[in-house]
Amino acid sequence: MDYIGLVLRGDSEFFAPLVDKYKQLAFSLALKVTRNREDAEEVAQDAFIKAYRSLEKFKGGSSFKTWFFRIVYTTAISKVRGKKREFISYEDHRLTDQVSAEVVALNKVDFSFQLKPFYPLFQALSRLTFASLTGIMAIGILLIADLFFSRYAGRSS
Repeated sequence: MDYIGLVLRGDSEFFAPLVDKYKQLAFSLALKVTRNREDAEEVAQDAFIKAYRSLEKFKGGSSFKTWFFRIVYTTAISKVRGKKREFISYEDHRLTDQVSAEVVALNKVDFSFQLKPFYPLFQALSRLTFASLTGIMAIGILLIADLFFSRYAGRSS
């Protein structure tokens, strides 16, 4: 049966047999590339979505399986490359020093005004070592602190 032709004619339910046929192989290929089960599941799902959306580009010069597996492979490679970009090296001492200085500054703030309910939170956060935080979390903490200070610093109890 020509499932691709049926899907292209508007019968999208005929894409389901293609998913059933290739889902395990797509997951296996994605797992070999990503080496992570959750990422492989995400890659396989994303690849099926990309294939469905690009089905009109499939010309039949190769088998659907070959075309689809190329999508799985490139999606998996992109996922791995994206993960590498997300990693923030602890070697960047400038960021470490800047965040550490701002955390120390938070310790010196007088929390006696309306931030008093948040004092235990800020105390707990200030005791965390930078090594236990990713750069993104540390910046997020500082942004939250800045938000609270900008809202409540000018108000008195």
